[in-house]
Amino acid sequence: SRALPKRLANGPRLAEISPNIMARVPLAQIASAPNVSTKPQQVAQLRAGNATQGQQWAEAIGKTGVVLGNLREKYIEINDTRNLIEAENVMRAKTQEFNNWRSDPSNADESKWLTKWQEVQGETQKHIDALEMTEGARLSLTRSFGRWSDGQTISVQGDAFKQGVKRTGSALELRIKQGVEAGDDGLVSSSYDQAAKLGVMLPEEAELGKFDALKQSTATRVGKFDAILDADMSAPSVEWDAIREAVSNNPDLTDSEKKIKLANIDST
Repeated sequence: SRALPKRLANGPRLAEISPNIMARVPLAQIASAPNVSTKPQQVAQLRAGNATQGQQWAEAIGKTGVVLGNLREKYIEINDTRNLIEAENVMRAKTQEFNNWRSDPSNADESKWLTKWQEVQGETQKHIDALEMTEGARLSLTRSFGRWSDGQTISVQGDAFKQGVKRTGSALELRIKQGVEAGDDGLVSSSYDQAAKLGVMLPEEAELGKFDALKQSTATRVGKFDAILDADMSAPSVEWDAIREAVSNNPDLTDSEKKIKLANIDST
């Protein structure tokens, strides 16, 4: 066989290649594990980003809590307002209910008014006590109910007094008329005196009314006396002396009236 040349073409001979040169031939890089370490600056940025995001979440949650809190406070205020209005409407309706009951002629007895009003008042109290509201609204309602209750109670008592005066006045007027028709001066006088004492009439008004009523009462007795006198004078048997004596002793006749009557008797 043909021997190889001792010298490479355009290059050194194999024997002349140094081992050191072979050692400097670069080798392929060996694959290494990925570097998971982060530079300190990157770590700081990452932490800052996380902190910012966390703060944003916290602020968002905080704002949501504030919004929910405001909504709750607003709802409580709305609920209080609605229930306070309902309470006012109940008090107004109960007042009208009582007035309608009182105006019924069958309930004209004022002595029962206050008892009925206390019953209506209790029903109103029970209704508004069941309304849900805050302590502040309850305090406001309690004051409002107190003013309404006290005011209406005073009004009922005043109206009952007026009704009592009116009814008593009517009863005394009837009694006075009965006294006048009966010619009973005592009944007439006592009725007017009682009217003045109870305040049904002013004292001056009672005295003036008494004066006129007594004159009418006297006229009633004189009218009855004249009727009896005419009947006696028309009787078949007349006792003229007894008739003259009755005329002379009649306290309701004035002296002039007595003279006229006696003159008529003598001329008969």
